[in-house]
Amino acid sequence: MSPDDARLYTIQHEIGLKAISPVVAVAALVAKNRSDEKIAHFLQGDPVQISKIAARVRELMDADKHGRKKRNPGDKFEIPGDWKPEPGDIAVAQRMGLSAGAINSEAAKFLNYWTERKEKRPGWAATWRTWVQRYAERNNLVVPPEFAAIGPGVSRDWPAIMRMWTDHGSWSPSNGPKPGEPGCLVPRELLMRKAAG
Repeated sequence: MSPDDARLYTIQHEIGLKAISPVVAVAALVAKNRSDEKIAHFLQGDPVQISKIAARVRELMDADKHGRKKRNPGDKFEIPGDWKPEPGDIAVAQRMGLSAGAINSEAAKFLNYWTERKEKRPGWAATWRTWVQRYAERNNLVVPPEFAAIGPGVSRDWPAIMRMWTDHGSWSPSNGPKPGEPGCLVPRELLMRKAAG
């Protein structure tokens, strides 16, 4: 399970957490086959809550393992004609301040737009997040820090920036101070993911 998997937001809302970071940290440790007790000890969190999060993460990982056909990372496909936002995608839109009506309206526009364009993508969740982010920015809604804007209409892809830094040591000054330096702009949950990974 990827740390930027939108289904983690669904778990956050199911458990009733205000922040996504505990879910991301638990998911990272579950992926490393850590026990609930070790996760609770490492994160110094509520063992009951951590067990609930870990159980949901394991359910999703098991569904991925047994219920979904694996695709090569480079495979691209057109948007399915019956596409609807997954619960995690809806949670992202809600987190950006979209009402249920706006989510339904934007989902219909999104499907029509991408169906007509016939573009192929490796997945549609990231495209949906960009779509709702632009909606939020146009309507002066609050955009969460992991989608923080650098300027009008331009946003940082923090997960990609962190992967580039972790994998290649590459850091652009336009991203602000590096992780660990005072004034770092990287969202806290991504820093926690790096520490857990």
